[in-house]
Amino acid sequence: MTFPQKDKLEQVYSQTIRSDSSTHAINVAKQNGFPGRGHLRRHYRDLFGKLPSKTLNHSLLTSIIKAEQSLTKMMSLTIKYSTDYLSQKKNQSTQLLAQVTMTGLCPNQAFRQQGHF
Repeated sequence: MTFPQKDKLEQVYSQTIRSDSSTHAINVAKQNGFPGRGHLRRHYRDLFGKLPSKTLNHSLLTSIIKAEQSLTKMMSLTIKYSTDYLSQKKNQSTQLLAQVTMTGLCPNQAFRQQGHF
């Protein structure tokens, strides 16, 4: 394999690893000057140990896993902040109830005294 071929194959690999689900190996091959799928498959497998389609499948799977991890993290943060918010509101309600009980004020008056109106 010549240096230009290796360079082209590395470009193909770089493009396939960053590709989305609509990308086909033959399109990447043509964009990089390979005349047909046979040439690309043979040289690509010799250099990288797998077919371009396997790289595309791996790239797609990796993207799905990363998206799932991001979604899980977002959901965790949403739950955490929701829990914190509800806890804060519960504490405010408890303080308001204590103030109403201790002072005999109606809830609206106690709420105003706490600066909520």
